Amino acid sequence: MNDLSKRDIYCQPLHGRLVVFGQWQRLTVQERAALAQQKAALLAQADNEWRTPLPAWLNAIVLGEMMSGDLTQYGLFFLAVGGAPEDEQRLTQLGAALYRAFPLLASNVAWDGEQPEWCVSTRPAAYLPEEAGEYADDEAFIQAQLVRPHSVFQRGMLRIVTARCAGERRWGIWLHHLVADADFIRVLLSLAQRWLQDGEMTAPDFSFIQLQWRLGRTLALQHSRLQRFWRGQAALFAALTPWEETLPAVTPTTTGQTFDLPAGRGGATLVAQALAQALRQQGIGGPLLAVAPVTLRRGDGGAAASGCYINLIPLVLDAGCSAAEFESRRRSWLEHALLPQEEIAEAAGVNYRRALVMLNIIDRPATPPAFRHSPEQRSRKPITLTLTGIEQGGWRVALTTRLGEAFSQALGGRATAGIGRMIWLLPDFIGHPGCFRALLPHLPAATRSIDYHRLPLCGSLAALAQHLADNAAEPPSIIVGYSFGGALGFELLQRLPGAPRLIMVDSHLPRAEFRRTPAEQQFTRWLTTETRDWIALMEQLGEIRQAVILHNIALFSDWRPQGRIVQADWICCRGENGAPAGDWREQVRELRRFDSDAAHHTVMTDRDVIVHISQLINGGAMS
Repeated sequence: MNDLSKRDIYCQPLHGRLVVFGQWQRLTVQERAALAQQKAALLAQADNEWRTPLPAWLNAIVLGEMMSGDLTQYGLFFLAVGGAPEDEQRLTQLGAALYRAFPLLASNVAWDGEQPEWCVSTRPAAYLPEEAGEYADDEAFIQAQLVRPHSVFQRGMLRIVTARCAGERRWGIWLHHLVADADFIRVLLSLAQRWLQDGEMTAPDFSFIQLQWRLGRTLALQHSRLQRFWRGQAALFAALTPWEETLPAVTPTTTGQTFDLPAGRGGATLVAQALAQALRQQGIGGPLLAVAPVTLRRGDGGAAASGCYINLIPLVLDAGCSAAEFESRRRSWLEHALLPQEEIAEAAGVNYRRALVMLNIIDRPATPPAFRHSPEQRSRKPITLTLTGIEQGGWRVALTTRLGEAFSQALGGRATAGIGRMIWLLPDFIGHPGCFRALLPHLPAATRSIDYHRLPLCGSLAALAQHLADNAAEPPSIIVGYSFGGALGFELLQRLPGAPRLIMVDSHLPRAEFRRTPAEQQFTRWLTTETRDWIALMEQLGEIRQAVILHNIALFSDWRPQGRIVQADWICCRGENGAPAGDWREQVRELRRFDSDAAHHTVMTDRDVIVHISQLINGGAMS
């Protein structure tokens, strides 16, 4: 045995089995035979419990309990849908079956030496269900179980609890977070449901031992690199804005809102940025500290292992940060999530207790239909944002706060408004969305950049607008049209539902002389030599077709606007005579104009114009 441990191979008797873990693939045929011969003796010599160092990512739970003295903060409860079985002895048998299937449930933490240890019973544990008494309704039962006290130093991390709610017998499963994350909860609840139906239970799960060993070994190998990364983040976290004095007093009552985010609209980045924008509109500017639970499972055989493989990492929410930059940062933080949170806190200079927001991302629901989970009844931070993947695609978003109903409703309304917006960007007649590259980092919502070179050639501007409207998977709530794009946006507004907001950037009506001037001559007249060279290069790369540009010029020249729209925002560059052009009054009932000194070909990179568009989109006042 000692010789094997020198080669990183270990043996442990558990529940009548000899579990071999570590670099077990290195065992020779002779060594495997020797272990088989020694199995009976090793099992007979086994102690009643197996002690092993607690995985480093779980230290925070133990320290959290010790420092706060709060024994209620890590409980999870899942209420069974429907009443208790007629023969409640079945629940006792179910509890015993789950303890046999998952030895980790019969465990506790001990801290007798320099570091905490995990104490796991080496033999199946006896099990007795618990009666919780009477409650007015299911909600009261759930709430009582969520604040059920249980110390990590106390053995028994699962309880089947029965109660009488409004006269009806109900039951549920209570778990301690130390041994259960979303992936394991999904496995355990599904097995519990199946066992009650047909009495079938899985073989004992020992895969947690190999997964914990592998993660521990990976942490040891990468420890220095992970510490260097988080030290490099210290300046970013040092710039956080204190928020405590700007919030209303935290109240005991939680308030929640839930809505669905369709597939294709983005996920965590979109929602987090919308929340940051909403907080800024509520007077709480950033950057702000958030924390996010991150799974350490990687799906290579450990996806169903019992236990909790969650670490908590810090994030920075900043309304002034672009979505692309936040996503890049978030990916970097996720890639370095294995360092235990107390070491992250020290390296990056982060105080986790000062986090305003907790951001939970769950790829798919942990709770099967036979059970009910009510996470909205617990909010560990002033604001908790949870995204749960929906089976048919998209996300279910839950925003829960402890900040009073008035503040919470206002925050939720602004956040959902930001999330619900789709922005369409319509370029000039060149037709390439690259003209919006300076604007894109300032947009808080999902965007669709229209590329005319990827669309069929249409016989009129109205026909092009109709094609876009007919093929709009998700109609826009805001349209930003530059030059030719503004005219196209005018036509689109008359064909799209919901009256989107139109922002036209130096868009004008065609003058009579355009109809008499061939498109080729206008191409030479309106475009600088530098722009024409760029078009030639992009055409060689297959990104642009000059034929499309000439076609767009002809469409605009022949365009006769029909109809009238209610309102639009018009950013107008000054013409050659120093005065802004004076059109659109007949086509737009309420025209809000913003004059710019920028030239037409530089207006989409002008700082004042970018800021003004951003203010319009974010609900700011007109300058």
